[in-house]
Amino acid sequence: MVRFQIGDAQGVAYSNILDTPWVGPILRMVKGLSEQQVTLNQPFTVSFTVTNDGNRDAQLTLFDTLPEGLAYIPNSAIVNGAPLPGADPIAGIAVGPVHSLSSVQVMFQAILVSIPASLQLTNTGSAFYSFQSLEGRTITGTILSNEVELSVLPYYVSIVAEVSTSQTFAGDVIMYTLTITNLGNVALNNLVVFIPLPPGVTFVAGSVMIGDIYFPSIDLQNGIPVGTLSPGMSIVIKVRLRVGKMTGSNTFPLQGVVSYDMNTDPISDPANELLVTVIQPEITISKSVDKKRALPGCTLQYSSVIQNVSGFAVEASFKDILPPEIEFVPGSLKVNNRYQEHAKPRDGIFLGTIRPGMSTEVTFEAFVCKIVGSDPVSANNQAAAPFTFRLPDGRVVQQTSLSEHASVEVFAPDIQITAIPAHHVVEPGETLSFHITVTNQGSWAAEVKMLGWIQNKPVFNQGTVTMNEHPVTFNHGFELGSLSPSQSTVIVYTTRVGSDLHHNTEEVTGSFLFAFHSVMDDCTFDGEAESANLTIFVDAGEE
Repeated sequence: MVRFQIGDAQGVAYSNILDTPWVGPILRMVKGLSEQQVTLNQPFTVSFTVTNDGNRDAQLTLFDTLPEGLAYIPNSAIVNGAPLPGADPIAGIAVGPVHSLSSVQVMFQAILVSIPASLQLTNTGSAFYSFQSLEGRTITGTILSNEVELSVLPYYVSIVAEVSTSQTFAGDVIMYTLTITNLGNVALNNLVVFIPLPPGVTFVAGSVMIGDIYFPSIDLQNGIPVGTLSPGMSIVIKVRLRVGKMTGSNTFPLQGVVSYDMNTDPISDPANELLVTVIQPEITISKSVDKKRALPGCTLQYSSVIQNVSGFAVEASFKDILPPEIEFVPGSLKVNNRYQEHAKPRDGIFLGTIRPGMSTEVTFEAFVCKIVGSDPVSANNQAAAPFTFRLPDGRVVQQTSLSEHASVEVFAPDIQITAIPAHHVVEPGETLSFHITVTNQGSWAAEVKMLGWIQNKPVFNQGTVTMNEHPVTFNHGFELGSLSPSQSTVIVYTTRVGSDLHHNTEEVTGSFLFAFHSVMDDCTFDGEAESANLTIFVDAGEE
């Protein structure tokens, strides 16, 4: 761009645009330390992450000249997870190619062999790289990492952790013990013990012991205050922990942390990590039923498969308490297709040893009981498989696995009859009509048949039925057709009073009897419905 002026006029002129492509690697190297503070003879890990954001691959050799007081641990170098025996960061670690738009990680271990007077160590790593240009030239260069600092402690604290058992089970209570010893020559002030708990492990309230004294008011989340620990002194901390069910891995770590002040500076030291294995045999029980819906009286086939999906043998049992709508068929229970004549699922059945990877099947029959109501009833329940197993230390543990719910929707018709006579007093030879309302108050349709008028005295003759003003044919009963849930139908039953009565007044009590029939899949349900008793007076006297 050129600015110019002619007289009072000013102007700007622009050149053409030049486009120069960048070709080569763009390398970044980040150095990290696994520890920020170390004590004498303490090893730690040094890591380098080299990232190539450019468009050319680069051959890389990494150098790290450790400061005085640190020493490289031989044969600890690792490049992208692969060990490099004989490699030395001082002589250079041949990393190899760092591809475009990728990264490599180099790690090795060092150890503090002497304490520097400044108590601080700083260090920067470097790397020599080369790459080929588009014209075939070999270009070289050097990059530096960030600077890292390592603090050196002029004292040493011994923290030894122990656990009462390294093999436990879900629900067990274990004792975690920390022995803290001040091996330095200065006091440790404001000493507090923290015990981070992994998922599934909980603190037993009131279980903290400092020395031989219980401190029930201490909450583990807030830490365990110890106070001052003088040089050469030790203190023992004990805590009870409850183990829950583990998900993912059966092993969990425990690692307490001790916090204290040194020259007004807060310091934290971890204890040795302990691994506790939770032996939790996994027994699955899958329960199924051959029908998802049924009518009363329908037979159901239940099947439960108890499978050991863990690596531990167990002694297992089976128990199944059926819901009120379902009743067990005696003598139908089978274990692995063998009948157990006197066994009942409610009482429980011993299945014996189930080895790892093996399974046992329990089947039985049940029938659906009668239900009442306008809504279907969900008859669901789950089976249980109690099992025992033995720990390596000889303890025997019992646990229980539950199946998912097996559900059956139970439907049923509920036929209600309401009959109203046209008169309550009639004379011999007179015709009497009844208005009858038939309602299905249940949850399933039914074919309904009127069987007739059931009377205590043979006073009324066989009648006729009309529905929707049309006569209904009698064929061992009057077929009224199908009634869906909540549906009603009104019929008229007309009968004649007999004329050969021997008394002036006859008191006749009777009711209307109906039969119904329902079908669902391969289930049928038959029943009867009856109206309330009606009393009719037949007056045969003379005026």
